[in-house]
Amino acid sequence: MSASSCTVGLPQMKDYVLTESLGTGTYATVYKAVHKGKQKGVVAVKCIKRSRLTVSSMENLLTEIKVMKQLQHEHIVQLSEFEWDTNYIFLIMEYCSGGDLSNFIRSRNTLAEVEAKYFLQQLGTFSYNIFSPCLHVCAMRVTVIGLCV
Repeated sequence: MSASSCTVGLPQMKDYVLTESLGTGTYATVYKAVHKGKQKGVVAVKCIKRSRLTVSSMENLLTEIKVMKQLQHEHIVQLSEFEWDTNYIFLIMEYCSGGDLSNFIRSRNTLAEVEAKYFLQQLGTFSYNIFSPCLHVCAMRVTVIGLCV
């Protein structure tokens, strides 16, 4: 797939309009976005600047894409598609309006025992059912666990 990019402001995509930044990491920024034509609703788009990727980080990204495309679990943000252009790689993912688990915990400073138990049960079930030696690269990355409300 191909997308077009803009040199000023937000990255530009052929089929999606990026509306607001949800978070920034070392290699990427995640934006809230809407599809231009179809009624697909709101999505999250991870925009990875290709110039910031080393060979090693590119390999990690390709592994992340492969693993996320294979995983189908209610507690993992779903990767629906990806596209790229000369400047960016775009991962189009399920949008979770509740943010991610790490932000949820930080916003509260502490969790009630019942909340902690709920999240730990989810993580335990997830790790028991999903992880196998061939999927160890996912390594319980909390950033892919979203709170969809």
